Amino acid sequence: MNVEEGLSPVVAVMKIGTALPLVTSAAGRVFAAWMPWPVVEPFVHAEIARTLESTSPADLTAAVGEFQTSLALLRERGLENRFDSLLPNISAIAAPFTDWRMQLVGVLAIIGHNDMLDVSFDGEVAQALHAAIKQFQLAVQG
Repeated sequence: MNVEEGLSPVVAVMKIGTALPLVTSAAGRVFAAWMPWPVVEPFVHAEIARTLESTSPADLTAAVGEFQTSLALLRERGLENRFDSLLPNISAIAAPFTDWRMQLVGVLAIIGHNDMLDVSFDGEVAQALHAAIKQFQLAVQG
């Protein structure tokens, strides 16, 4: 296999409001973790069903159960990251914006090239993301 490097960088653009998958994207998983389960459940079932090789109801139930377990861990952590889940060499880290009742208002996601963006849970980007979320929550609380 021959690989030829381009003369200019490849730019990946995600516009505000881009619809992302709930199951495989960092932002989607944050939405799924903080939204009421009955609201997201049909979408989660549909996404997981499309990715399963088996059409067995038992396999779907098991996969959805594993996803729900991962959401519980995400809620404890307060952040989610994904590597190469939507585009090759593109990673993301995301966190929820909540109001004073801890109801989801939105999700802040940072997306970038793997070589240029550290999306580890304890890295500088994660710390900056947490700081931005805290600022937003202070502003919302007045």
